[in-house]
Amino acid sequence: MRRIMSREAFERGRCRQSTQDGSREFITLIACVSALGIAIPPVLLYKGASGDLQDSWVEKVTEEDDVWFGVTENGWTNDAYGMKWLTDVFEPSTRPKSPRTKRLLIVDGHSSHVNLRFIEWANTHGIIILILPPHSTHRLQPLDLNCFQPLATKYQVYLDQWLLRSVGQVSMTKRNFYEIFKPSWLESFSKSNICGGFKKAGIWPYSPLIVLDVIKLQPQTPPKDDDEPIKPPPTPMTSKSIRRIQKAYKSNPSPALFDLILRSQERLAAQHEIDKHITQGLLETLKEEKKRRKRGKRLNLVGEEDSGAQLFHSSKVQAALAYEAEKEAKLAVEKAEKASKKAKGVENRQRKEEQAKERALQRQVAAEAKAKAKAEKLAAKEARKKALQAKKDSQKKSLIVVLQLKKPSKELIKVVRFEEEVEVVREVGGSHVQGTRTRAISLPQRYKN
Repeated sequence: MRRIMSREAFERGRCRQSTQDGSREFITLIACVSALGIAIPPVLLYKGASGDLQDSWVEKVTEEDDVWFGVTENGWTNDAYGMKWLTDVFEPSTRPKSPRTKRLLIVDGHSSHVNLRFIEWANTHGIIILILPPHSTHRLQPLDLNCFQPLATKYQVYLDQWLLRSVGQVSMTKRNFYEIFKPSWLESFSKSNICGGFKKAGIWPYSPLIVLDVIKLQPQTPPKDDDEPIKPPPTPMTSKSIRRIQKAYKSNPSPALFDLILRSQERLAAQHEIDKHITQGLLETLKEEKKRRKRGKRLNLVGEEDSGAQLFHSSKVQAALAYEAEKEAKLAVEKAEKASKKAKGVENRQRKEEQAKERALQRQVAAEAKAKAKAEKLAAKEARKKALQAKKDSQKKSLIVVLQLKKPSKELIKVVRFEEEVEVVREVGGSHVQGTRTRAISLPQRYKN
């Protein structure tokens, strides 16, 4: 991951170049071009222990892309993948109309090209293998002369733009590689660059002196310039230094101070634009980080019967991605249906609970009404009982007759008459005996007056 350095740090010598961390993972590019300015579809070999592609590595592949993908344990090519490239990519892409037409394949001395199986298969199919001498590819290899360097430059430019958008907060991974590689490949492997590479190598048009003359020429050392330019004063960037320069200019106006003030304003305006760019980049970084944390899934392109080297064209990768997308969409629909069913279940439970609460409330209201009616009935009964008792008490006080025997006796009889009921109270030996009986009493005449 690169670290962004400021201009002030660069000018003062604290930092001279951007740095990278030591975490690297190789992705091998197998490229081949013809002297007609045509590039064969590239092959990208990713590093993966399973031997299968992850969907996150190729999610940026589109239908119009013409590229092959493969996976090795270390990200490097080997004899098996070299043979797979020859049979599945090179031969179909360069097959002539006439079977008697020969093809010349110029390769370096890598073991994936220089092995008996590779050479015999090429010879059988009319492919002539030309192996470049060791340590000569920087002079004789057209790709090294005019294609790989532009590819590296373009890739670096797009990588820097991607890192600037993310403000260096997200490291480069295989998930983001293809979206940076694709425009770099299309711009660097143009017809002019390819033809220029063959021309610089003297292969086509055939001109060996182009290479020999460069080898014979001695490099010239440019003369040293002893005159060191005078460094201008540092541009004020802090509020304190800007106020000091403005104060000095007000007291003693001069073109030098005015230039410093203008430079500071330009620098501050540029810094403002940089801050805006960083803010936008941080927002995009958050989106990229969410994608990065999403775990990739295997596309299941590797067959169970064949466990050897395999290459997959972009069309097959696109079909696998479409299948995975369809499967994920189906799972999403099933998940939504389950969620809807669950929500309906919750809604039904809530409705049943509300109905149960309403029935319980109705029962409670009915019970309270019943209890209230019962209490009112009891109160009315008690009121009637009290009224009857009061009526009886009032009737008892209406007439009291005290009877006294002619002869003194130990028994004293008090007779109280009220209508037909008579209460008899006897006092015997200082104690009272009370009883009630109903009979008609005829009072003597002397008690009526």
